[in-house]
Amino acid sequence: KLKNNRMTNVFKQKESVLNNEISECQEDLNKERTNHLDTLKELTAIKFKLREQESSTNSRLQESLLELTTKQILIEELEEKINKLSKYNKNDINDSDDDEEYKNKYKNDDEEMVPKSKVLEMESLFMDAITRLTDRVNQLEENNQKIQENQNNKNNKNNEKIEYNEALSPVTSSPNDDS
Repeated sequence: KLKNNRMTNVFKQKESVLNNEISECQEDLNKERTNHLDTLKELTAIKFKLREQESSTNSRLQESLLELTTKQILIEELEEKINKLSKYNKNDINDSDDDEEYKNKYKNDDEEMVPKSKVLEMESLFMDAITRLTDRVNQLEENNQKIQENQNNKNNKNNEKIEYNEALSPVTSSPNDDS
């Protein structure tokens, strides 16, 4: 009977130790689940911000391209007028300012013409706008790349944690498996 009591005590001690280990493992598992859920929440927030940023970038790019196209059309029109004016100056201008035919012929064109200095100024502004837009697009692409790299790093760390935890977890057999 004493031997049975000792064995019972030993089994109770082992059971207690095993129960403690199980409790610790369950706590660790719950902590890991919580950490994983937090990471998933962060990932979702980052993805949402990335989508918003991409949408914002796309709309800004569309606006910039529209503005760019408008400016290009304006420049083309101004260049046509400059070419027309230079053509008139070469071919049709008589030395006489009193020539009524010249005045009547080019009166409307003169009113619509933009001075060359203004055209050059507009061209300079246009080139400046293109430079700024190009710089901004490059900056946005760099930011987007950094966000994606950070996201990939977090995913890799989470995968490493999961693999590490799987490697640490012992393979257990069920108590009914006595074969």
